[in-house]
Amino acid sequence: MARMLRNLKLNTPIPAVLPGYLTSGFQLLLTALFMLVVSGSVQGQSCTGSLGDPVFLETFGTAPSATRPNLGPALPAGLTTYIRYTPGLGGRPMGPYPGQYVISNTTRGYNNTYFVDRPDHTTGNFTGYCMVVDADATPGKFYERTITGLCAGTTFEFSAWIMNINGNSGVANPSLRFDVMDANNPNGTPLISVPTGTVSYQAPGTG
Repeated sequence: MARMLRNLKLNTPIPAVLPGYLTSGFQLLLTALFMLVVSGSVQGQSCTGSLGDPVFLETFGTAPSATRPNLGPALPAGLTTYIRYTPGLGGRPMGPYPGQYVISNTTRGYNNTYFVDRPDHTTGNFTGYCMVVDADATPGKFYERTITGLCAGTTFEFSAWIMNINGNSGVANPSLRFDVMDANNPNGTPLISVPTGTVSYQAPGTG
Protein backbone atom coordinates (compact mmCIF):
# COMPACT_ATOMS: atom_id res chain seq x y z
CA MET A 1 0.00 0.00 0.00
CA ALA A 2 1.07 3.58 -0.53
CA ARG A 3 2.07 5.37 2.65
CA MET A 4 2.20 9.13 2.79
CA LEU A 5 4.24 10.91 5.44
CA ARG A 6 4.41 14.61 6.07
CA ASN A 7 6.05 16.63 8.83
CA LEU A 8 4.26 19.82 9.69
CA LYS A 9 4.61 22.64 12.15
CA LEU A 10 1.45 24.07 13.71
CA ASN A 11 1.97 27.59 15.01
CA THR A 12 -1.74 28.39 15.30
CA PRO A 13 -4.39 28.07 17.98
CA ILE A 14 -5.73 24.63 18.78
CA PRO A 15 -7.70 22.51 17.99
CA ALA A 16 -7.10 21.67 14.33
CA VAL A 17 -9.39 20.15 11.73
CA LEU A 18 -7.96 17.61 9.33
CA PRO A 19 -10.18 16.95 6.32
CA GLY A 20 -9.33 14.82 3.33
CA TYR A 21 -10.60 15.45 -0.16
CA LEU A 22 -10.89 13.12 -3.11
CA THR A 23 -10.04 15.48 -5.93
CA SER A 24 -10.56 13.12 -8.84
CA GLY A 25 -10.73 9.48 -9.77
CA PHE A 26 -12.70 6.64 -8.37
CA GLN A 27 -12.09 3.68 -6.08
CA LEU A 28 -9.99 4.16 -2.99
CA LEU A 29 -9.23 2.30 0.21
CA LEU A 30 -8.47 4.32 3.33
CA THR A 31 -7.17 2.41 6.31
CA ALA A 32 -5.34 4.11 9.16
CA LEU A 33 -5.08 7.86 9.62
CA PHE A 34 -2.74 9.93 11.58
CA MET A 35 0.21 10.34 13.64
CA LEU A 36 0.52 13.66 15.41
CA VAL A 37 3.56 13.54 17.67
CA VAL A 38 4.56 16.12 20.18
CA SER A 39 7.49 17.52 22.09
CA GLY A 40 7.92 20.93 23.68
CA SER A 41 5.66 23.19 25.70
CA VAL A 42 3.54 26.32 25.58
CA GLN A 43 2.35 28.58 28.36
CA GLY A 44 -0.43 26.95 30.37
CA GLN A 45 -0.09 23.65 28.53
CA SER A 46 2.73 21.14 28.42
CA CYS A 47 3.34 18.61 25.66
CA THR A 48 5.91 15.87 25.88
CA GLY A 49 6.51 12.79 23.76
CA SER A 50 8.49 11.59 20.81
CA LEU A 51 7.89 10.67 17.19
CA GLY A 52 5.87 7.48 17.23
CA ASP A 53 3.50 8.38 20.07
CA PRO A 54 0.12 8.85 18.33
CA VAL A 55 -2.05 11.76 19.38
CA PHE A 56 -4.84 10.33 17.23
CA LEU A 57 -5.19 7.03 15.38
CA GLU A 58 -8.05 5.90 13.15
CA THR A 59 -8.24 2.19 12.27
CA PHE A 60 -12.04 2.01 11.65
CA GLY A 61 -12.36 -0.80 14.17
CA THR A 62 -12.20 -4.58 14.25
CA ALA A 63 -14.53 -7.07 12.57
CA PRO A 64 -16.09 -9.83 14.71
CA SER A 65 -14.70 -12.45 12.33
CA ALA A 66 -12.61 -12.80 9.18
CA THR A 67 -15.67 -13.93 7.19
CA ARG A 68 -16.15 -11.55 4.30
CA PRO A 69 -17.78 -9.34 3.48
CA ASN A 70 -18.26 -8.15 7.04
CA LEU A 71 -19.54 -4.58 7.19
CA GLY A 72 -18.93 -2.14 10.01
CA PRO A 73 -21.17 0.67 11.28
CA ALA A 74 -21.66 3.99 9.54
CA LEU A 75 -19.24 6.79 10.37
CA PRO A 76 -20.53 9.34 12.89
CA ALA A 77 -22.44 12.25 11.40
CA GLY A 78 -20.28 15.03 10.00
CA LEU A 79 -17.17 12.97 9.23
CA THR A 80 -17.85 12.53 5.52
CA THR A 81 -19.96 13.95 2.72
CA TYR A 82 -20.22 10.50 1.14
CA ILE A 83 -23.29 8.28 1.59
CA ARG A 84 -22.92 4.92 3.30
CA TYR A 85 -23.72 2.00 1.00
CA THR A 86 -26.51 -0.25 2.30
CA PRO A 87 -26.68 -3.72 0.68
CA GLY A 88 -29.72 -4.11 -1.57
CA LEU A 89 -30.91 -0.53 -1.15
CA GLY A 90 -32.10 0.82 -4.47
CA GLY A 91 -31.76 -2.60 -6.06
CA ARG A 92 -27.97 -2.51 -5.81
CA PRO A 93 -26.64 -5.92 -4.70
CA MET A 94 -23.01 -4.84 -4.44
CA GLY A 95 -21.21 -1.66 -3.51
CA PRO A 96 -20.17 0.97 -2.86
CA TYR A 97 -21.22 2.95 -5.91
CA PRO A 98 -19.88 6.38 -6.97
CA GLY A 99 -20.42 8.90 -4.18
CA GLN A 100 -20.66 6.14 -1.56
CA TYR A 101 -18.44 4.54 1.06
CA VAL A 102 -18.60 1.46 3.23
CA ILE A 103 -16.66 0.23 6.25
CA SER A 104 -15.65 -3.33 5.45
CA ASN A 105 -13.11 -6.03 6.29
CA THR A 106 -12.25 -6.39 2.60
CA THR A 107 -11.22 -3.89 -0.05
CA ARG A 108 -14.01 -5.35 -2.16
CA GLY A 109 -16.51 -3.55 0.09
CA TYR A 110 -19.71 -5.55 -0.29
CA ASN A 111 -19.13 -8.12 -3.06
CA ASN A 112 -17.97 -5.45 -5.53
CA THR A 113 -16.11 -7.60 -8.05
CA TYR A 114 -14.62 -4.53 -9.75
CA PHE A 115 -12.35 -4.14 -6.70
CA VAL A 116 -9.48 -6.37 -5.59
CA ASP A 117 -10.06 -8.53 -2.52
CA ARG A 118 -7.42 -7.55 0.02
CA PRO A 119 -7.43 -7.28 3.82
CA ASP A 120 -7.20 -4.13 5.88
CA HIS A 121 -3.63 -2.90 6.34
CA THR A 122 -3.85 -2.69 10.14
CA THR A 123 -4.40 -6.41 10.76
CA GLY A 124 -3.60 -7.90 7.36
CA ASN A 125 -5.93 -10.86 7.92
CA PHE A 126 -9.50 -9.63 7.25
CA THR A 127 -10.27 -9.06 10.94
CA GLY A 128 -9.82 -5.29 10.69
CA TYR A 129 -12.12 -2.76 9.07
CA CYS A 130 -11.12 -0.23 6.43
CA MET A 131 -12.97 2.57 4.67
CA VAL A 132 -13.73 1.76 1.03
CA VAL A 133 -14.70 4.78 -1.10
CA ASP A 134 -16.03 4.91 -4.65
CA ALA A 135 -15.40 8.57 -5.39
CA ASP A 136 -17.73 10.68 -7.45
CA ALA A 137 -16.39 12.60 -10.45
CA THR A 138 -17.00 15.78 -8.42
CA PRO A 139 -14.39 16.28 -5.66
CA GLY A 140 -15.78 15.50 -2.23
CA LYS A 141 -14.69 15.41 1.39
CA PHE A 142 -14.30 11.76 2.29
CA TYR A 143 -13.11 12.13 5.90
CA GLU A 144 -12.83 14.96 8.41
CA ARG A 145 -11.85 14.83 12.05
CA THR A 146 -11.25 17.55 14.64
CA ILE A 147 -8.24 16.87 16.88
CA THR A 148 -8.12 18.64 20.23
CA GLY A 149 -5.43 18.99 22.88
CA LEU A 150 -2.69 20.00 20.44
CA CYS A 151 0.13 22.36 21.37
CA ALA A 152 1.04 25.32 19.19
CA GLY A 153 4.63 25.55 18.00
CA THR A 154 5.00 21.78 17.95
CA THR A 155 6.08 19.44 15.15
CA PHE A 156 3.50 16.87 14.08
CA GLU A 157 3.77 13.97 11.66
CA PHE A 158 0.81 12.89 9.56
CA SER A 159 0.62 9.39 8.11
CA ALA A 160 -2.08 7.64 6.07
CA TRP A 161 -2.33 4.28 4.29
CA ILE A 162 -4.17 4.53 0.96
CA MET A 163 -4.62 2.16 -1.95
CA ASN A 164 -6.09 2.17 -5.43
CA ILE A 165 -8.28 -0.96 -5.44
CA ASN A 166 -9.55 -0.94 -9.04
CA GLY A 167 -7.15 -2.54 -11.48
CA ASN A 168 -9.50 -2.48 -14.46
CA SER A 169 -8.30 -0.75 -17.62
CA GLY A 170 -9.90 2.52 -18.67
CA VAL A 171 -10.64 3.60 -15.10
CA ALA A 172 -9.29 6.94 -13.85
CA ASN A 173 -6.79 6.73 -11.02
CA PRO A 174 -7.70 8.58 -7.83
CA SER A 175 -5.86 11.53 -6.36
CA LEU A 176 -6.30 12.96 -2.89
CA ARG A 177 -5.58 16.11 -0.95
CA PHE A 178 -5.11 16.27 2.79
CA ASP A 179 -5.73 19.68 4.38
CA VAL A 180 -4.91 20.74 7.93
CA MET A 181 -7.23 23.53 9.04
CA ASP A 182 -7.45 25.78 12.07
CA ALA A 183 -10.71 24.72 13.76
CA ASN A 184 -11.25 28.34 14.78
CA ASN A 185 -11.29 29.26 11.09
CA PRO A 186 -12.48 26.10 9.29
CA ASN A 187 -13.30 27.95 6.06
CA GLY A 188 -9.99 29.78 5.89
CA THR A 189 -6.76 28.94 4.14
CA PRO A 190 -5.34 25.53 5.12
CA LEU A 191 -2.40 25.55 7.50
CA ILE A 192 -0.92 23.02 5.13
CA SER A 193 -2.25 21.18 2.09
CA VAL A 194 -0.71 17.90 0.94
CA PRO A 195 -1.71 16.43 -2.45
CA THR A 196 -0.94 12.78 -3.09
CA GLY A 197 -0.82 13.06 -6.85
CA THR A 198 -2.21 10.17 -8.87
CA VAL A 199 -2.47 6.94 -6.88
CA SER A 200 -1.79 4.20 -9.43
CA TYR A 201 -2.94 0.61 -9.12
CA GLN A 202 -0.22 -1.82 -8.09
CA ALA A 203 -1.04 -5.51 -8.59
CA PRO A 204 -2.01 -7.51 -6.70
CA GLY A 205 -3.20 -4.59 -4.63
CA THR A 206 -0.40 -4.53 -2.08
CA GLY A 207 1.52 -1.36 -3.04
